[in-house]
Formats: sequence, C-alpha cells, structure tokens
Amino acid sequence: MRAVTVTSKALDAYREVVGDDPIEEIRALAKELRGARVLHVNATAYGGGVAEILHNLVPLMNDVGLDARWHVLEAADPAFFDVTKRIHNALQGMPLDLSDQQRDLFLEVDRANAADLLSAAGALSAAGALSAAGALSAAGALPAGGAPEVDVVFAHDPQAVALRHFTNGRAAWVWRCHIDLTEAYKPVWAFLRPFVREHDAAIFTMPQFAQADLEMGRVVFSAPSIDPFSVKNQPLSLDEARAIVRSWCRSPASIPGRTRAASSTRTGWSRSRSPTSSSR
Repeated sequence: MRAVTVTSKALDAYREVVGDDPIEEIRALAKELRGARVLHVNATAYGGGVAEILHNLVPLMNDVGLDARWHVLEAADPAFFDVTKRIHNALQGMPLDLSDQQRDLFLEVDRANAADLLSAAGALSAAGALSAAGALSAAGALPAGGAPEVDVVFAHDPQAVALRHFTNGRAAWVWRCHIDLTEAYKPVWAFLRPFVREHDAAIFTMPQFAQADLEMGRVVFSAPSIDPFSVKNQPLSLDEARAIVRSWCRSPASIPGRTRAASSTRTGWSRSRSPTSSSR
C-alpha cells in the first residue's frame, strides 16, 4: 500500500461559488471532529472519478481540522486490476463467472495491503500470513491491536472491500460505493456482500444503488462531488471551445453550432454535464 501526496486547499476559496452559509455549516460540523484521523483507500491515485474526488476531498478535510490521509492499493500481480475491472463491470450488469483463482487473487491482494497498512501503523502480527483461500472462514484472524492507527477508514469501491476482513481494532470502517448497482450481476454481488457487511456503514450515491439484501445497520446516500476549480470545470472562451471542437472534426464545415449563440449554448451545456458524469 502506498501513500498519496496531496496539495493543500482552502475551503474558504469556495465562498465565491456557494456563498457563506454552506462554508460555515461545514466548519461547524467539522469542529466536533477536529483531530479525527481519517484514512481513504482506493485503487489508484490518478484516472477515474474516485481519484479526482480524493485529490480535492482529502486536502479540504485537512483544512477544516481533520487529519486525513490517502493510500492506494498495490498488487504484485497486475492481473488483480484486470479482475477488479471485471468485477466493476459485473456490478453494473455484465455476467461474470469468477474462477477460484481470480477470487483467491482478489483476496490475497487485499490481505497483503491490509498487512502493509498494519505494518505501517506498527501493529502487524504473525496472523498476517493468513491465506486468501481460507479468508471467508477466518474472520477476526488478526488479534486485538491488529488495526491501523486511525479513527475512520473509507474503503472505496470493490477493489478495497475486503481490507476490513483482514484487520481488527477500534477504527470504524465505511465502504464507499461509487458504482450504479441497480443491475448488479447477482453471483458477483453475493461474493462481495459478506465483505461489505463487515463494515460499520456503507455509502451509496442513490437509494436505488443499495441492494435490498445488504442488511446493514447504517446506510448513507451521498451525491457525487465535483470541484468547480478543477481544470476541466473552468469556463472556456468561445475561441477556445471552437479550437477544441475543430481539433476533433475532419473539416471546419463539420463544426457544430456555427452561430455565436449556438456555440455558447453548446459549450455551456458541455460544462454543466461533463463533471457530473465523470465523477461517477
């Protein structure tokens, strides 16, 4: 497991976008959590909506007084990421027959990353040698004290879902699902569900995305977030917009929205739509 370095950000910079009230509400809520140690874990530091969110969320959490960190998974066998991509697609409806070898690889990588996390916290025990093949029957294999030195861990998406299984201790664990599960392929969901249920809470984007058989005590729904100051959300001049469109068209005659009004409307529509879809 590898730590990700993030830049600093100031929540107050967003006053010009949302006004004073939301900023003050966030600071009031954060006041009671000042000093809380929070760890986010996901699959990659760059590319995809989760990484984009965390590059903004982690420094903002620090700005309001939390001690937020971010780690990404590492895998000795790159096939792990092919397996998790297939699992991701299956959770969106693609049929997938996970072999025993693929299941073992998935669990072994999460076990190894959990061991890295515990080792970094100075709490790794000999139980770290737990084999992936016996994972489902060996819950709680790490003794008391086998836990990261943080207060809350957010495990993002299926890649990190089994980390909780290989740890123990006082930290609260939250599974954050950024995927639309309305058409989830049932056999794959059935494989992941026991690991999800080991968490203290789960967060989904919409109520429709939470599976009816999850049976967890605490489920939260939170819409995706975007950063209005990120490069792709910055306003474009009409000339910039035309230059971008022209670079993707075969001839100037094929450029849509030839009038100034049409171009402005089309550019504005693209700016408002793209961030939401990419955040997912």
